[in-house]
Amino acid sequence: MVVTKIKSLEYGPGIAEVDTASGKLRGMIRNGVYTFLGVKYADAERFEEPHPPAKWEGVRDALVEGPICPSVASNQLPPVGNILYPPVIWPEGEACQTMKIWSPTIDKKAKKPVMFWLHGGGHAFGSSAEFNGESMAAFGDVVVIASNHRLNCLALLDLEEYGPEYRNSCNLEFLDIIAALKWVQVNIENFGGDPNNVTLFGHSGGGGKVVNLMQISAADGLYHKAIVMAGMPPEDAIYPSMECARAIAKRTFELLGIPEGDVEQLKALPYSTLSVKALEAMRETTPKFGYRATWSQPFNDFFPGNPFDVGLRPEVKNIPLFLGATQGERNTSAARWNDDPVLKKNRHDWTEEDKDHAMKAWFGDKADEVKRVYSEVYPDHDPTEAIFTDMGHRASCMHLVDLKSAQGGAPCYMYLFNQKLPVNGGTIPWHGAENDFVIHIADYSESRYIPNGETERIQDEMCACWTSFAHNGDPNNDLVPYLPPSTADNYSTIIWDNGRTEVRTNHDIALRDLLPQLMIPNDPSFYANG
Repeated sequence: MVVTKIKSLEYGPGIAEVDTASGKLRGMIRNGVYTFLGVKYADAERFEEPHPPAKWEGVRDALVEGPICPSVASNQLPPVGNILYPPVIWPEGEACQTMKIWSPTIDKKAKKPVMFWLHGGGHAFGSSAEFNGESMAAFGDVVVIASNHRLNCLALLDLEEYGPEYRNSCNLEFLDIIAALKWVQVNIENFGGDPNNVTLFGHSGGGGKVVNLMQISAADGLYHKAIVMAGMPPEDAIYPSMECARAIAKRTFELLGIPEGDVEQLKALPYSTLSVKALEAMRETTPKFGYRATWSQPFNDFFPGNPFDVGLRPEVKNIPLFLGATQGERNTSAARWNDDPVLKKNRHDWTEEDKDHAMKAWFGDKADEVKRVYSEVYPDHDPTEAIFTDMGHRASCMHLVDLKSAQGGAPCYMYLFNQKLPVNGGTIPWHGAENDFVIHIADYSESRYIPNGETERIQDEMCACWTSFAHNGDPNNDLVPYLPPSTADNYSTIIWDNGRTEVRTNHDIALRDLLPQLMIPNDPSFYANG
C-alpha cells in the first residue's frame, strides 16, 4: 500500500461510523477522507461460492486491511533494487473477500460516483494492498473501492465433476468480484456513493477482469462504465476449454496422490502443498491442449470467451468505455526478447554505431523503413525508441474500439501514456507506469518523479480524466484538450508525451502495421505464476 502523509486523522467512538447490511462499521477520517479498511463483503469455503458475510452485533472496526489471496508469487521477491516494481508484502489468507473504501463524505444523499478498482496479476497473484484511493477520492470527488478476491487454483480449478457444490469452482474469482459488486449495490449509499453510477477500472490482469465482466451476464446491472488499462494483450489461446480445465484438475489429484474426486482431501491440504502441485498440473496440461500456460478462466456458459474470439455481448452496448496503454508496456527491456549483445546494453550508452546495429538486430531489413516512419509519427523522439515501443496493447485497444463502436451505443475514449520518466537515467514508460498518476499518488513515487512540477501536472490531468469519466461517462475536463470519442478506423487518443498533453487521431496507424506485436512465449516457466 502506497504511504501518504497524514495531515489530519480522526477515529474513535462516534467517528466515521456507517451501517451495513451485516452490522455497523467504524473507520477513520484521514486527511479529510472517510476511510474503511478490511471490509468483509462475503464469506466462502474453499472451492465453494461466496455468500453474504455473517452479521455482527455492536460496532466493528474497519481500520486495518484484510488478508490478500495466497499465491506462489507472493513469496518471490523481485531483484534487489527494482524501483519500478517494488515488492508489496502483506499477510495472506483464504478468507480474502475484503475491500477498502475511501469516500469524501458519508452523507447518504451525496450520491457520489463509485470507482471500483480491480488489481492486476494475471488471475494468479496480486492484491489491493498496493492500492491507495485516498487522494483520488479527494481530488475527483468520488468514492473509491479496491477489493481482494480469490485467485489461481483457489479460484480457477474446475472441480464441477466432483459435486454440485463445486459447480462454479472455476469461476470463483469472478463470483467473488460479483459478490463485492452486489455488496456495493446494497451498502454503498451509506458511504456517500451512488449504486447507480459504478465504474469498473483496472490495470493489466485487472483490466482483463473488467473486459471479462463485460462478457459475464451475472455482472449485468452491477456497473455502468468501464475503464481498461493495458488489459487486452495480443496473446491468443489465453482462456482454456472446459476439457482442458478438467484435465488440470485430474492431474492435480494425480500429482498430490489423492484419489480423483476426493475434494475433501484437497480442501484439507495446506495452501502451500495444494498450490505447488496445482501449478505444476496447470503448466503441464495447458500446452498439451494448445493454450497458454497460465491460470485463466475457462470459457463456458458462465464466461462465453474473449471478445476478440466471440465478440462483445450486445448487453454492453450502452456501457461507456475508456481504454489505453503505455508506450513501452512489456517491451521496455529489449533484452527480454533478443540476445544481441548491443540490445543487452543500456540504451543510454549506445553510440551512433550501436543505434544502427540495434535497429537492424531488432527490425532486420525493415530497419530503415521503421526509422523513417517512427520519425514521422514521433518527430521529437529518438527513432531507436521504436525498439521499445509495444504496439501489442495499443493494437488490442484499437481492436476493442472497433468491436465496441460497431455496436453503435455508448462512446469509447482512448489514452496513451508516452511520458518518459527520469528514473534510471530516463525510462520509456513501462507496464503500469501510468497507475500512480491516475490515482493521484505519483508525487509519492520515486520511480514516477519528474522535476519542475511535471509529476503534479500530469497526475492532476490524468486523475481528472478518470474521475470525470466516472461522473458522466466522458473523460473531458478543463485541464486537458478536448478528446473526441474513438470509432473504428478513427482512433482519437489523448497522449501524455514528454512535457505536453495533446490529442491526435490515427497518428500511429502505420506503426501498428509495422512494429511487432510481441507475444509472450508459451513457456510454462516463463509465463505462469501463482
